[in-house]
Amino acid sequence: MEILKAEIERKRKQLQEVENAPECEAQGGSQADELTHTEPELTLPRSEVIKRLRSRSQPITLFGETEQESQARLRRLEIEQPDMKEGWKNDFQTAMKEVDHELIEEVIKGGESSTGKHDVDMSGTTEDASWERIEANAKLLGEEECPSRDCDIIHEFF
Repeated sequence: MEILKAEIERKRKQLQEVENAPECEAQGGSQADELTHTEPELTLPRSEVIKRLRSRSQPITLFGETEQESQARLRRLEIEQPDMKEGWKNDFQTAMKEVDHELIEEVIKGGESSTGKHDVDMSGTTEDASWERIEANAKLLGEEECPSRDCDIIHEFF
Protein backbone atom coordinates (compact mmCIF):
# COMPACT_ATOMS: atom_id res chain seq x y z
CA MET A 1 0.00 0.00 0.00
CA GLU A 2 2.81 2.33 0.76
CA ILE A 3 4.18 1.71 -2.71
CA LEU A 4 0.91 2.95 -4.18
CA LYS A 5 0.94 6.07 -2.01
CA ALA A 6 4.53 6.83 -3.06
CA GLU A 7 3.58 6.35 -6.71
CA ILE A 8 0.56 8.68 -6.37
CA GLU A 9 2.74 11.31 -4.70
CA ARG A 10 5.30 11.07 -7.49
CA LYS A 11 2.55 11.53 -10.10
CA ARG A 12 1.24 14.63 -8.27
CA LYS A 13 4.69 16.19 -8.36
CA GLN A 14 4.94 15.48 -12.07
CA LEU A 15 1.56 17.16 -12.61
CA GLN A 16 2.67 20.24 -10.73
CA GLU A 17 5.84 20.42 -12.83
CA VAL A 18 3.82 20.09 -16.02
CA GLU A 19 1.45 22.87 -14.92
CA ASN A 20 4.41 25.19 -14.28
CA ALA A 21 6.12 24.20 -17.54
CA PRO A 22 3.83 26.14 -19.98
CA GLU A 23 5.00 29.40 -18.43
CA CYS A 24 8.61 28.47 -19.17
CA GLU A 25 7.72 27.25 -22.62
CA ALA A 26 5.84 30.45 -23.37
CA GLN A 27 8.94 32.46 -22.57
CA GLY A 28 11.15 30.16 -24.63
CA GLY A 29 8.59 30.12 -27.43
CA SER A 30 8.59 33.90 -27.71
CA GLN A 31 12.36 33.84 -28.12
CA ALA A 32 12.03 31.23 -30.83
CA ASP A 33 9.43 33.38 -32.59
CA GLU A 34 11.80 36.34 -32.45
CA LEU A 35 14.55 34.29 -34.07
CA THR A 36 12.34 33.14 -36.92
CA HIS A 37 10.79 36.54 -37.56
CA THR A 38 13.86 38.70 -37.09
CA GLU A 39 14.40 39.58 -40.73
CA PRO A 40 12.23 38.68 -43.69
CA GLU A 41 14.34 37.12 -46.41
CA LEU A 42 14.44 38.80 -49.77
CA THR A 43 12.82 36.53 -52.29
CA LEU A 44 14.13 36.36 -55.81
CA PRO A 45 11.85 35.84 -58.78
CA ARG A 46 11.60 32.19 -59.80
CA SER A 47 13.14 32.93 -63.21
CA GLU A 48 16.23 34.43 -61.53
CA VAL A 49 16.60 31.41 -59.24
CA ILE A 50 16.36 29.09 -62.26
CA LYS A 51 18.93 31.14 -64.21
CA ARG A 52 21.43 31.15 -61.34
CA LEU A 53 21.03 27.43 -60.65
CA ARG A 54 21.54 26.64 -64.33
CA SER A 55 24.67 28.78 -64.48
CA ARG A 56 26.05 26.66 -61.64
CA SER A 57 25.06 23.39 -63.38
CA GLN A 58 22.70 22.51 -60.54
CA PRO A 59 19.25 20.94 -60.85
CA ILE A 60 16.45 23.48 -60.71
CA THR A 61 14.25 21.51 -58.33
CA LEU A 62 15.20 18.44 -56.36
CA PHE A 63 12.59 15.76 -55.66
CA GLY A 64 9.99 17.11 -53.25
CA GLU A 65 11.65 20.52 -53.02
CA THR A 66 9.55 23.67 -52.88
CA GLU A 67 10.44 26.97 -54.51
CA GLN A 68 11.56 28.40 -51.17
CA GLU A 69 13.80 25.40 -50.52
CA SER A 70 15.38 25.67 -53.96
CA GLN A 71 16.02 29.36 -53.30
CA ALA A 72 17.60 28.48 -49.95
CA ARG A 73 19.76 25.87 -51.71
CA LEU A 74 20.85 28.54 -54.20
CA ARG A 75 21.83 30.86 -51.35
CA ARG A 76 23.86 28.08 -49.72
CA LEU A 77 25.64 27.44 -53.02
CA GLU A 78 26.38 31.14 -53.47
CA ILE A 79 27.81 31.33 -49.96
CA GLU A 80 29.91 28.17 -50.42
CA GLN A 81 31.23 29.12 -53.87
CA PRO A 82 31.00 32.87 -54.43
CA ASP A 83 33.37 32.71 -57.42
CA MET A 84 30.88 30.81 -59.56
CA LYS A 85 28.38 33.63 -59.98
CA GLU A 86 29.41 33.98 -63.61
CA GLY A 87 30.45 30.37 -64.13
CA TRP A 88 33.90 29.00 -64.76
CA LYS A 89 35.81 30.34 -67.72
CA ASN A 90 37.42 27.87 -70.06
CA ASP A 91 41.09 28.80 -70.54
CA PHE A 92 41.25 27.28 -74.01
CA GLN A 93 38.14 29.15 -75.08
CA THR A 94 39.49 32.49 -73.87
CA ALA A 95 42.82 31.84 -75.63
CA MET A 96 41.00 31.05 -78.89
CA LYS A 97 38.98 34.26 -78.57
CA GLU A 98 42.18 36.26 -78.08
CA VAL A 99 43.78 34.70 -81.17
CA ASP A 100 40.66 35.36 -83.23
CA HIS A 101 40.61 38.94 -82.03
CA GLU A 102 44.28 39.39 -82.97
CA LEU A 103 43.68 37.95 -86.43
CA ILE A 104 40.71 40.22 -87.04
CA GLU A 105 42.69 43.28 -85.97
CA GLU A 106 45.58 42.20 -88.17
CA VAL A 107 43.28 41.91 -91.17
CA ILE A 108 41.74 45.31 -90.46
CA LYS A 109 45.06 47.10 -89.94
CA GLY A 110 47.35 45.25 -92.27
CA GLY A 111 47.68 45.59 -95.99
CA GLU A 112 49.34 43.40 -98.56
CA SER A 113 52.71 45.10 -98.15
CA SER A 114 52.98 44.68 -94.39
CA THR A 115 54.13 41.40 -92.91
CA GLY A 116 52.17 39.81 -90.13
CA LYS A 117 53.32 37.47 -87.44
CA HIS A 118 51.56 34.56 -89.18
CA ASP A 119 53.26 35.07 -92.54
CA VAL A 120 55.68 32.35 -93.67
CA ASP A 121 59.04 33.30 -95.16
CA MET A 122 59.88 31.05 -98.10
CA SER A 123 63.50 32.06 -98.60
CA GLY A 124 65.48 30.18 -101.20
CA THR A 125 62.60 29.60 -103.58
CA THR A 126 62.93 30.43 -107.22
CA GLU A 127 60.41 32.87 -108.52
CA ASP A 128 61.20 32.10 -112.16
CA ALA A 129 59.23 28.83 -112.20
CA SER A 130 56.99 29.06 -115.20
CA TRP A 131 54.28 26.73 -116.36
CA GLU A 132 56.41 25.45 -119.23
CA ARG A 133 59.24 24.53 -116.89
CA ILE A 134 56.81 22.74 -114.55
CA GLU A 135 55.40 20.74 -117.49
CA ALA A 136 58.89 19.76 -118.64
CA ASN A 137 59.87 18.60 -115.17
CA ALA A 138 56.58 16.70 -114.78
CA LYS A 139 57.50 14.57 -117.81
CA LEU A 140 60.75 13.61 -116.10
CA LEU A 141 58.98 12.25 -113.01
CA GLY A 142 59.32 8.49 -112.62
CA GLU A 143 61.48 7.96 -115.72
CA GLU A 144 64.63 6.93 -113.90
CA GLU A 145 65.21 5.15 -110.62
CA CYS A 146 66.29 8.36 -108.91
CA PRO A 147 63.83 9.24 -106.13
CA SER A 148 65.89 12.22 -105.00
CA ARG A 149 65.43 13.91 -108.39
CA ASP A 150 61.67 13.27 -108.22
CA CYS A 151 61.60 14.80 -104.76
CA ASP A 152 63.51 17.86 -105.97
CA ILE A 153 61.06 18.35 -108.86
CA ILE A 154 58.05 18.10 -106.55
CA HIS A 155 59.70 20.42 -104.04
CA GLU A 156 60.37 22.96 -106.76
CA PHE A 157 56.73 22.77 -107.80
CA PHE A 158 55.51 23.63 -104.33
